[in-house]
Amino acid sequence: MARAKNEVIAGDYTGRKVRCSGGRMTFERAFTPPIELNIATVDRYEVVSQSQSKSLGSALGRGLIGSALLGSTGMVAGVASARNATAITVRVEFANGDRSLIEIDEKMYKEMMKILFN
Repeated sequence: MARAKNEVIAGDYTGRKVRCSGGRMTFERAFTPPIELNIATVDRYEVVSQSQSKSLGSALGRGLIGSALLGSTGMVAGVASARNATAITVRVEFANGDRSLIEIDEKMYKEMMKILFN
């Protein structure tokens, strides 16, 4: 699996990008008003799935560096130390009845938890 899309993948607001900045999380699309996720607008949420995979770019880069420094042993160690990419799928139900399925990375999920906890 590739990196998380950080977007709404199904339901209401499909195709909108999930953005997080300044303590706000929004669904955004050009030329339309953003939809804000906060304690007042979100009724409930549920983690549907979580998957991890090795970052291909990280694995290749670390493998090449390890190979240059320590040969084949270094290549194996470099690939093994590659960063994991985590994609989390969350079902969000809004107070107005709208529902969305979003795919976000671990960093964005942590921000979402902070925003919806307050």
